[in-house]
Amino acid sequence: MGSLILFDKVAKGCRAEEILLLDEPMTALDPLASAEFYEILEQLKKDGVTLIIISHDVHCAVKYGDKIMHLGRDEVFFGKSEEYCHSSIGQKMLMEGHHHD
Repeated sequence: MGSLILFDKVAKGCRAEEILLLDEPMTALDPLASAEFYEILEQLKKDGVTLIIISHDVHCAVKYGDKIMHLGRDEVFFGKSEEYCHSSIGQKMLMEGHHHD
């Protein structure tokens, strides 16, 4: 839980018009800490902070992201989350269950 407290302190230091880049931030978090983490991210979005999150959890990316950039070996997608869900690669990834619980 210490890393979540540290993230919360960093997040509170962010101001609107700032960018926060996170690389696989959910990797070591249990489900409760993950839920708290997403609450913090939602507040940052409301405060105008741009979040760029690198994740293999497609379901959470679609649920919380406004836009998706998918870089696959043979396929590339960039667009709104809703568009990703209807794209061939998005449907494939969502059906295959690419997420971490």
